Amino acid sequence: MRAGSMRDKVSFQRKTKVSDGGGGHEITWVVIAKVSGRLSLEKGGERVQAGRIEAPVSGVLVVRYSSDIAGLTSEDKAVIDDIDYNIKGQPVNRDRRKRELEMTVERGVAV
Repeated sequence: MRAGSMRDKVSFQRKTKVSDGGGGHEITWVVIAKVSGRLSLEKGGERVQAGRIEAPVSGVLVVRYSSDIAGLTSEDKAVIDDIDYNIKGQPVNRDRRKRELEMTVERGVAV
């Protein structure tokens, strides 16, 4: 799947416990990798969430393979143009040659 160039700037983030300096901790999102990618979106159906209509949007994100992102899971997220996207399922190495990873992403739903 070589349609289009990888022009989208993608930041992959992971929830991490960090010390709050007082003996406890807090949960924060930490950047684990910044890469270029290709995002192809398709509009999803509308949902009613907390009394308002939400229109989740899903799509396919393709990025170049790297060991930094090979272990991504649905617990991580992708941030593209300051918009958070949930990663759905496990990213797939489609050609099995470690060239590209493809993943389904969705925005407009709670993380």
